[in-house]
Amino acid sequence: MAQEALTNIARHSGSATAVVTVTADERALHLEISDRGRGFDAAAALARNESVGLAGLAERVRLAGGRFELVSKPGLGTRLHAEFPLLPAAPAPTTP
Repeated sequence: MAQEALTNIARHSGSATAVVTVTADERALHLEISDRGRGFDAAAALARNESVGLAGLAERVRLAGGRFELVSKPGLGTRLHAEFPLLPAAPAPTTP
């Protein structure tokens, strides 16, 4: 997700920078990527199937069991957020 999002930013946003944040808690890994580029009407682009790359990104996150959020508005940049659930740690094997 990060690689494709950064490629999209470089190709389409007009922004010279992006911020990538990765955090985790006991339940999930969070990945957020944002830019202050030109932005776009995300809902309209996805509804018109103009953004195959973003739709594919969202689908890959969902296939991995995650949740995907896209926020963008013309002139205000774009923020992508994905949350991937973490599996509980397996108990350590016991030896008799």
